[in-house]
Amino acid sequence: RWDRSTHVCDPTKGKKQNTMWFAVACLASAAFAAHYFACVACGVRLVLPQALDRGSRLARILAACPSLHKRRSFWPVPLLWHGHLQTMAVFGWRPRLAIKFVREMLDLSDGGRIALDWLDPVSSATDAKRPILLLVHGLNGGSNESYIRHLCVGASRGKYNWRVVVYNSRGVAGTQLTTPRPYNGGYTGDIRETVTFVHAKYPDAPLFAAGFSLGANALTRYVGECGADCPLIAAMAFSNPLDLYKSQRYLVSYPVGRWYDKQMTKGLIRYAKKHQEKLSGNKGIDPNCIYSVTSVMDFDEAYTAKVFGYVSADECARTHAREPTTLRCQAAARGQRSR
Repeated sequence: RWDRSTHVCDPTKGKKQNTMWFAVACLASAAFAAHYFACVACGVRLVLPQALDRGSRLARILAACPSLHKRRSFWPVPLLWHGHLQTMAVFGWRPRLAIKFVREMLDLSDGGRIALDWLDPVSSATDAKRPILLLVHGLNGGSNESYIRHLCVGASRGKYNWRVVVYNSRGVAGTQLTTPRPYNGGYTGDIRETVTFVHAKYPDAPLFAAGFSLGANALTRYVGECGADCPLIAAMAFSNPLDLYKSQRYLVSYPVGRWYDKQMTKGLIRYAKKHQEKLSGNKGIDPNCIYSVTSVMDFDEAYTAKVFGYVSADECARTHAREPTTLRCQAAARGQRSR
C-alpha cells in the first residue's frame, strides 16, 4: 500500500529531465550540422590539373559549368543528406509526372523492335531544327520512370526548349519482344541504329544524348566505338558503372547494395516472365533456373551470358571491362575537336 507520508514529490525532477533531453537534442543537432557542412554539402568535386590551359576544351566546359568545381555547389536536403536516402526518396516518394508521349516504333536490322517516345513531335519546319535530346534509361527502366520524366520536362521547357525523345530498350515500357534476344548493357547495336535513325530523320537538328546507370555505360561505349564519326554533338553519363565487373561485385559487398541488387533482380525476373514465350526460343535456357535467381550476376549467368555467346557471367562482365570506356570517349572527343 502506498504510504503518502513516505512519498516526497520533487517538483524540479521533471524540469531537470527536460533540460537534459534538450541539451542532448542540441548536441545532436550541432553534430549533424557540423557533419553536414563539413562533409555533405561540399559534395563531389573534380580534381583539376594544376596547369590548365585557359583555351582548352576542358577550361571552356568548366567556365560554363561552375557547379562542377566550386566547393559548395550542391546543398542536399538535410533529411536526405546521404545518397542512399536520396535514391530511396526518388523511387518511393517522388511523384511521376503525367506526360503525354507520342510513340514511334523502330524496326531494327535483326528483327527486333524498340519504342521511341517523343515529348514534342515536330509541328513545323522550325521544330525540325530544334536541338534533340535522346535519353537512355537504366536497368529495368523506360519512359515511365520518374527520373526520365522529370528530365524530359526540364529539358523541353524554359530556356532550353529542346525536343526530347526517350529510347526504350527491347521489351520495356509496354513493348513486346519480337526476337529471342533481349537488351544488354554491353551491346551497343540498338543505340547505334537509334542515333542513326534520329539523325537521318532530322539532319538539321543538333543531336545530344544522356544515359543513366546501365544506359550510361552503353551510351559511352557507343560514343567510344564511333569515335570522330559519332553523330552526337555531346553526350552525358549519369551514375555510369564504368567497369561492370567491379561494379557488380562492389554492389553485393555491403548490405544496402545487396538490397539494391535484390530489387533489380526482381525486375529482371518480371521481364523474363513477361517475355517467356519469346525468350524460350534461346537454346540451353532453363526458365525455372531464371525465375529462381537471387542476384543480377545469377541472372546473367543463367540467361544473359548464354544468349550473347559468353561462357559465363564473369566473362561477359570482364569483356565489357577490358578497355576502359573513358579512354575510348577521350579518343572520340579528340576526333570531334579535329572535325
